[in-house]
Amino acid sequence: MLRNYNGKKGIAVLELSSTAIKRLTGVPKECLGNTNDLRRFNDNVMYVDVAKYIDDSNSLNVVEYKKGVMPYIMESIKYIQNKAPQIYQIVLTGLYRTIINWNDLENLLTTEIAKLKRVQPISIQLMSPEEESQLSFMSWFETTSETESDPSTHDNFFMFNKGLNIDVGGGTTEISIVSFGSFRDTISLPFGAEQFYLQIKNTHYIDKRHFYKDIDDKAIKLQNSITTILKTKFPTFDKLFYCICSGSNIIILGGDNEENYRRSLDSNRINLFIKDSRSIMIDIIYPYLIQKKVIPEKHQRLFNEYCSLVILKSIVEYFSLASYIINKANLRIGVFYDLLNSIKPTNLNDQF
Repeated sequence: MLRNYNGKKGIAVLELSSTAIKRLTGVPKECLGNTNDLRRFNDNVMYVDVAKYIDDSNSLNVVEYKKGVMPYIMESIKYIQNKAPQIYQIVLTGLYRTIINWNDLENLLTTEIAKLKRVQPISIQLMSPEEESQLSFMSWFETTSETESDPSTHDNFFMFNKGLNIDVGGGTTEISIVSFGSFRDTISLPFGAEQFYLQIKNTHYIDKRHFYKDIDDKAIKLQNSITTILKTKFPTFDKLFYCICSGSNIIILGGDNEENYRRSLDSNRINLFIKDSRSIMIDIIYPYLIQKKVIPEKHQRLFNEYCSLVILKSIVEYFSLASYIINKANLRIGVFYDLLNSIKPTNLNDQF
């Protein structure tokens, strides 16, 4: 289908998420090769704590946000514009949906972008949970291929069977029961990968035993909270035939390579992954906490990985899923393909 894309100009996506500014660029013609090799995308992530600019009433402090975050957003936009893509889009996800003064933020973005010398047409979209989940799923669907020997990996299997799509973000987690390509049955949990780190980073611990207990108590509380919400949203549900799991902090379950697959993993192994992650996290993080030192950014990820696994375990167990598939692609790649479809000839109907 990609031969219908005319020209060598790329497509770019800038995602403003709960915890980062994420920039992705790619050239559609390169997709003609090995579609599951994610190295063909240029993906850059800069971590930003958006939550600290949002008060208890969910109002964004636009003045402080302009000082602390906008310079980095503009840096990414300038980078993208220098690449002169054929089309690009800014998408906002996660905690941005909770902001009550969204119009103020949209005006800020529009005003600052208009100051650039070379202004290309640009779309700014605040994504709904359904859109976020669907494009996350699309990123996996478009970067994996069928395995002829296994019918459970064929496109029609995912089109005509009900399944679950999970996207564990930094500040929120989107869950969808996917039915015949529809993502209308979606919920956004107010829990994400940074849940534990934000709660623990300023806590004083007496000793390692105290740290162990607090970590375990928080994990149990998080699991119970997730289960309570799921029981309310999905008190009953039909049998689910597959589960796709996305999120930068759980892709470790899929191995170290940068290729995307449709292989299923045994859900029973999640407990083992959690045990190993917990042990590594405590050994590395505890010395910083006991000495009241700032935890380096590279070690904060250990918190996020552990929290993501706890979230994943809670969801998979609630829906009684025997296996799951790890998606190594991300929302930005889903937006990439969505933009690509928008500039394709209209007589092509091969989109999932």
